[in-house]
Amino acid sequence: MYELPSDLERLRVIRLYLQIQIDAVDARIRKAEAGIRPQRRPAAARAWRLQSVPDPQGGPGRGVVHRDDCRVPGGGRLSAKEFEIALGMPDVSACAICRPDRHAARS
Repeated sequence: MYELPSDLERLRVIRLYLQIQIDAVDARIRKAEAGIRPQRRPAAARAWRLQSVPDPQGGPGRGVVHRDDCRVPGGGRLSAKEFEIALGMPDVSACAICRPDRHAARS
């Protein structure tokens, strides 16, 4: 993991990213305990999500930003400001399917 920034906005985005990872683990535990599939929530227009993608070698993983209507499931909602900050982070990229970076100016 890289050194943490000092500004509050980026720290909040990092905290959100880590919380999404914890939430994903908790959801997987609940799913395993209950033996059922989680329900998908309805998509909202002009919104974004930050998905946590684990590293197959056990490293820190990375984040992927999606448009909320992307067919790839998962992730936590981002505000417009959080979306812009997240795309500027070194371990976060835009989804190759929905390309939220191409639609940012229109949103």
